[in-house]
Amino acid sequence: MNQKSLQSKINVIAILTLIVAVYNLFYWTGKFYPGIVPAFVSSFYNDVKENWGLLIFLEFLAVASLFVDLIANFDSQSKRAKFIRIVISAFFLIAFVARFLIGMIDKYMDGSVR
Repeated sequence: MNQKSLQSKINVIAILTLIVAVYNLFYWTGKFYPGIVPAFVSSFYNDVKENWGLLIFLEFLAVASLFVDLIANFDSQSKRAKFIRIVISAFFLIAFVARFLIGMIDKYMDGSVR
């Protein structure tokens, strides 16, 4: 693998990690601190809550593709890159499962699930 391709792959992973981190930050602060955070964060959480089913499906596809990519490219990576990708993948999976469970509890408490 050439250096340019490796650097571009690292940049993509870093950007996606930053996007997911900001998404999680907005989601959890909007969920648990609605009166403290700025209005756009609360609005973001309300939009996510409104379109919860579609977003959970898309997040599932993203997490699944991340794990498939991790497994497919596992042997071709250095030990440090393997560790970083495993940690990032585990973080994304834990965040997804937590959002799914909290979302199901919210749906049940709202009366949407019977």
